[in-house]
Formats: sequence, C-alpha cells, structure tokens
Amino acid sequence: MKKARKKRAKVKVRSAELAPFNVCDFLDNEEVIAEYLAASLEDPNPETYLRAMAHVAKSETRAGRAE
Repeated sequence: MKKARKKRAKVKVRSAELAPFNVCDFLDNEEVIAEYLAASLEDPNPETYLRAMAHVAKSETRAGRAE
C-alpha cells in the first residue's frame, strides 16, 4: 500500500536587490584594519591573508593614505 504524498503549495520567492559589498569601504581606521588582518591570519589558507593585505592596500589607496 502506497502512502499518499501531500502536495506542497508553490511559493514564489522574490529575489532582493542587494548593493555590492566591498570590504574596502569598511577598512577606515587602523584598529579595524588590525582586527581584519588578525582575523585573516586565523585561517590556515595563506591566500586569505594575502587577499586581506590586498584589500587593505586598496582601501589605503582609496583613502589617500598610501605611502
């Protein structure tokens, strides 16, 4: 004997329009940058730290703080 399956009502899902996220927009002071780099060092993948350094360099250039 087969069990009757309940039909699920189809739900329409609307996709939200999200603004693009750029981490460089949030690296605006030395304390935040230090925390960001420290957090990136916790990942065992060295690419994570290298990418974080690139983000910091980009944020420094955008803010005009690059030497």
